[in-house]
Amino acid sequence: MFHEQDTTVVRKRHGFLSVAVMSITAIVVTSVLTAGGIVVYGLNVIDKRTDNVIDLVGEAVRCLPEYRDALPPALADAINDERRPDYLENVNVSVRFSEATSRHGHRRAVVEVSNDGGELISLLSMRIVVLDADGDPIEEHNTWVATPIQIEDGWRGPLMPHETRRISIWCSSGDRTAELSHEITDIRVWRGNSTERATSVVDASSRALARASD
Repeated sequence: MFHEQDTTVVRKRHGFLSVAVMSITAIVVTSVLTAGGIVVYGLNVIDKRTDNVIDLVGEAVRCLPEYRDALPPALADAINDERRPDYLENVNVSVRFSEATSRHGHRRAVVEVSNDGGELISLLSMRIVVLDADGDPIEEHNTWVATPIQIEDGWRGPLMPHETRRISIWCSSGDRTAELSHEITDIRVWRGNSTERATSVVDASSRALARASD
């Protein structure tokens, strides 16, 4: 008679690399499925409760002054500004190419902005466009001429009244026939601190009462 041989089961242990790959794969798959579920649920909630979302946004907008008051005094005062396109009549801008070139053939654009008015510019953003001989744009740069506070990496700080700021921008175009064009995209003017505003309001009210009594 024939005797059945016992089946031998060989268990091969996974190495550290294979275990790590399987673990990472499981985490990624779980994350994707969880994120997908959250997105679908969120879309359903937004679809069913649009009014509540709008109310939430409105409440956030109403709370913005409180958030601003919670900021450090220096930062809260710095962002106390308003958009003032009409103040552009007090701003003069000139752009030109410098004669200096880099070893890679890049040219340097020199931008001069003067604040000829009596107010402090807290924010001023610009687009500098390089044009070819036909006047077509071939390169553009976005830059901040003035920012509410001064930090490194392009945060140059506010532009004081009757001051001129000069900045340089390296352009990759080395064509000597190229020209520069500029566009101011936003300007904001500082409104003064809360004490000054309160004093001005009181003074205006006093003057109005005095005129009314006369």
